[in-house]
Amino acid sequence: MVTIIYCVPSIGKLLIVMKRIYTVKLPTSIASAVDTTRTIPSNCFYPINYGDIKHMQWAAGNILRQRVITYDFLMECFEIHLQEDLGIEVAFTKPSLVFYYGFSGAMVCENQESGSSFTLSAGQYGAINVPLGKYRLILARGLMAGLLYIFDTKYLDNVLKMAPSDFRAGSHFRIGSPDCHKFPFFVIESIDQILEQLRSTSLEQKSLSIKMILIVLLKQYGEQLARYKNRLIGEAFDKTMSAKKFIETDIKSGPLPAVSEISRRFRIHPDTLNRAFKSNFGVGIQKYINQLKMQQAFLLLSQDKQPIVIVSEIMGYNSTSSFSTQFRSYYGFSPGQVAAKNKR
Repeated sequence: MVTIIYCVPSIGKLLIVMKRIYTVKLPTSIASAVDTTRTIPSNCFYPINYGDIKHMQWAAGNILRQRVITYDFLMECFEIHLQEDLGIEVAFTKPSLVFYYGFSGAMVCENQESGSSFTLSAGQYGAINVPLGKYRLILARGLMAGLLYIFDTKYLDNVLKMAPSDFRAGSHFRIGSPDCHKFPFFVIESIDQILEQLRSTSLEQKSLSIKMILIVLLKQYGEQLARYKNRLIGEAFDKTMSAKKFIETDIKSGPLPAVSEISRRFRIHPDTLNRAFKSNFGVGIQKYINQLKMQQAFLLLSQDKQPIVIVSEIMGYNSTSSFSTQFRSYYGFSPGQVAAKNKR
């Protein structure tokens, strides 16, 4: 069993960088050819000055790989010839999603703290919802070629407008299944051709061949992602507008249901509903509800001249103090000042 612990190869010791998702450390027994001309942007999620490791050799076999690292995520295409199982230990320093697609061979992902694991076989792909902690990836002996993505969950929310719940953690589906659209990064129609191309390419040309495959796949993924996001927004729009109308009408007659209940009523996932509100109205659904509460509360206090305690109950607050705090935060003055003005 060969083990790789993830750290910064050019330094040879573990460094703590807050913006790094994980760390990489290569054993000194591995001879690596590192491209030192390419460095990573200082505000990237990944180790600074981490060059592309094009070819690694050690007693257990060879790894030939190409890596594309952007400001937002890492994608790696690799081919491995292993004489024995390879263990990779990864320490994630922030919540992440790990996506994997194996052209051939198999991979096992094991949580070293809980002991839970799952296996992805040839022609399968999946997403792992990864909390902070240490994980072990075991690659089976023999030939393996595959793709690996790692996303920061914050990137998913801020840039892709997705959430971990958009993906089925620990699940995997074959190409062509009805669930393929849930993994827009892994719907690859030419797996057999890609694998055959790698097998028929000479060792000297494989590094360039893998890089070209990677560029093509990145282009395909970008197009798929755009279609996926547009489809998601289109499907959610009608339900979002219905939910908005319900909130605006129902808020006048008493406390609103929780966001989870509103989501169930309109058969839309809470995260999807929240992102749709942000996309269409500039704020999430809970913030939108809070704004309506304050506006309706002001009308009840100023026009209907309702007592503060009654307004607080209608708006669904457990106490007048909580209501008063949020009212002051929103308007800059207290509900008591509005009530006092009414008495003049």
